[in-house]
Amino acid sequence: MIVVEVVLRRSHDAIATVDEIIVTGPVTVVQQERAQSPGFRIPEVEIPFAAEYEWLPAVLERAALVKSRGEAIRLIQQGAVRVEGERITDKDYQLSGLAPAVVQVGKRRYAKIIPHLSPR
Repeated sequence: MIVVEVVLRRSHDAIATVDEIIVTGPVTVVQQERAQSPGFRIPEVEIPFAAEYEWLPAVLERAALVKSRGEAIRLIQQGAVRVEGERITDKDYQLSGLAPAVVQVGKRRYAKIIPHLSPR
């Protein structure tokens, strides 16, 4: 218990019990384990794409991962959006409509975007 508390003080500036460590450990480790666990399912969202590429904030809004495009832009600029595990910081990022992509917004919002190219 003492060793664990020392590690937490150095990495999180907090003291926690063993139960709290299991629940609130480093976010990246928890997310990776959670995404790989058999009980965790990423919701699939089919999004119509008008072109081969779509503006990421618009896709996030249509997938209901954010409330507005403004919120999406803010989260992207803050580095809180990942596409296939890669952090996106460019607000003009274009998401490909050729293949499905797993998108993460913040710590807890995930969706597998399944593009559906709609005819013009």
